[in-house]
Amino acid sequence: MIEKLFPVAHHSEETFRRSIVKTISYRVVILILDFVAIYLFTGKIKVAIVFMIVSNIYTTIGYKLSLLRCELYNFFRKICNNFQMKGNQLCILNS
Repeated sequence: MIEKLFPVAHHSEETFRRSIVKTISYRVVILILDFVAIYLFTGKIKVAIVFMIVSNIYTTIGYKLSLLRCELYNFFRKICNNFQMKGNQLCILNS
C-alpha cells in the first residue's frame, strides 16, 4: 500500500554525494534558523552568533549520544540472545 504512495524513482537512491549535500544543507538551514530566531528575540548579533555556535555543538553531541545509545542497545541485545534462564541458572546457548 505504501509503495503506491511513494513510487521508487531514480533520485530516491541514497548515494554518498547526496548524503553529504543533504547533511551540509540541513546544517546551514539550522544555523540560519538559530541565528534569526535568537536575533529576533534579543536584537543582539553577538548573542545570536554565540547561541548559533553553542546550539550546533550541543545538538551534535546529543545526536552522537543517541547513535551510541542505539549501538549499545543492539550490542547488548545480541549478547543477551546468547543466554537463557533455566530455573534459577543462567545458561549459555550454543551458537
